[in-house]
Amino acid sequence: MMQSSDHDNHQPPSPQCSLVSAALAGMITKTACAPLDRVRTLYQTQGMFTSAGHSAAPRPSATLKYGGSFGLFGTFRQIYAEEGVAGLFRGNLMNCIRAMAVYGIKFGTNDFIKDQIRLARSSSSGSSSNGSSSNRADGRLYSSDLLLAGLVAGTVQKLATYPLDLLTVRLALGSNVASVASGGVGGGSGGYRGILDCVARIYVREGVGGFWKGLCPTLVTGVPYVALQLSLWDDYRDRYRRYIRPCVNGASSKADGAADVVESSVAGSLASLTAQLMVFPCDTIRKRMMADGVDKRTGDGMDPRKYRGMVDCLRQVLREGGVCRLYHGLVPCIVKALPNGAIQFGSLELFSRLVPQAYLLISSACASLAEHINNTRTRTSTTATAATAAAGVT
Repeated sequence: MMQSSDHDNHQPPSPQCSLVSAALAGMITKTACAPLDRVRTLYQTQGMFTSAGHSAAPRPSATLKYGGSFGLFGTFRQIYAEEGVAGLFRGNLMNCIRAMAVYGIKFGTNDFIKDQIRLARSSSSGSSSNGSSSNRADGRLYSSDLLLAGLVAGTVQKLATYPLDLLTVRLALGSNVASVASGGVGGGSGGYRGILDCVARIYVREGVGGFWKGLCPTLVTGVPYVALQLSLWDDYRDRYRRYIRPCVNGASSKADGAADVVESSVAGSLASLTAQLMVFPCDTIRKRMMADGVDKRTGDGMDPRKYRGMVDCLRQVLREGGVCRLYHGLVPCIVKALPNGAIQFGSLELFSRLVPQAYLLISSACASLAEHINNTRTRTSTTATAATAAAGVT
């Protein structure tokens, strides 16, 4: 079975530094890819809305507002013309908040599980009678181990942060529902005034369950995606270091910090693209169910839900446009996956080196300041004591 390595040449940062590094990487990644992320969401969900609320009949691709003959860049121009530059970053604040939690949990849990696997193997090899070892001195793990760690990390991340994920989709989509439905121009009346307004509307109209719409397809899609992304990142990075690094660096297999960042970026980009292509149809179903209810289908006995479940959502999407509709938005997804993976894993590698150094500098500065204050107090106290003694002698 394939083996992979996840040990770096530098000392692993502390859990606190790793959490900060992951949070910073998440903010930078989501902000850099926010326009592509919003376009993908609009592509995947636009077929489910009409100006009247429910879709009475399937909508052909020719009547869809985004994509079609205009293409990806035409969609960017449409959003810019209707909403300005801010429209390209709609919902990004919520996405950054979500990313800080998501990345911290994802990478933290993944590293924890991999460490536990190494410890379990070390204990097993230590107690074996024949002295054979199932663990490796360089910390290399089998692909199955990496996949297991990714599955656990993906499950924990999705369950812990799902409401944040739903709010991100709603904020990115809600302000443009009327425009998406009619194919016209304008933001519509369904827009949210902010994060708190979005939370309040979901709670009032859909109840607590509204924050968990689409959880099932998210687990079906999101968990395998995280598992594939993390395990493939480790595998691709290990292959790069074993086969490409020696060609680049000659006889030396070592690389400096900048080279490690490049390696993580390349491996992360390929891993994100591979994982995204494998789970994209289910991701369309996930986005549809998360957006269900955003267009205010209320009144006159109307069911605020368009879909009765994941299977019903799949059936309606297929009725709208066949299998091709499941892949609507694949182009912006591919365009986003490459820079998203590169920025995500490259910035994580970078911050995992910079944050511990910054922490040491700040700790050293604080220690020096505390020592200076303490010495000043000591000198002041000594001077005061000497002055008191001199006054007593006089």
